[in-house]
Amino acid sequence: HLEALKYNHDTEAKQEYIRSIEKRLERYECYYRTGNTFMDSLLQSKAQQAADLGIEFKVIADFRPFQKVRNEDLCTIIANIVDNALRECSLIRTETPEEECIIQVKARKSLDFLWIYCENSVREKQAKMVSRAKELKTTKDDKKNHGYGIKNVQSTVNEYGGEISISIRDELFCVSITIPTKKES
Repeated sequence: HLEALKYNHDTEAKQEYIRSIEKRLERYECYYRTGNTFMDSLLQSKAQQAADLGIEFKVIADFRPFQKVRNEDLCTIIANIVDNALRECSLIRTETPEEECIIQVKARKSLDFLWIYCENSVREKQAKMVSRAKELKTTKDDKKNHGYGIKNVQSTVNEYGGEISISIRDELFCVSITIPTKKES
């Protein structure tokens, strides 16, 4: 863009070009202020993906108390659970476009625990499968190269002595993560 502007001598055309670039950049403006800029950027990116698919995306998160959790580990947790939610909601959109889809991400500290909660719309057949399954497995055709997301989340949460719970509640797929803030003795 700078090269295009640099050699263009038409002031009005330059101004129009700049306005056009600014308009495109507005969609990437970060609306999240979670106390962690890495999470703000990640959530903004996921929110844009959701918007492009017509999926409602809500975030109520305060990541300030999560300082003991490395940013790359937080990204592993949030990116994987939100990507799974986006995939499920996009499948709902494909199968029943008129059905509303929602993804909600919450994060906070409560007592001596860090808490991350994500819930999303889920297809009925997927809800039944999750309710019956002892272990979640990928539903993608390419089993060799997929199915690592939840395992990565579980492994990461375990590193911090935390726990992950997956369930179906009120017709929503729910992932609940708790991480203790104090070391157990």
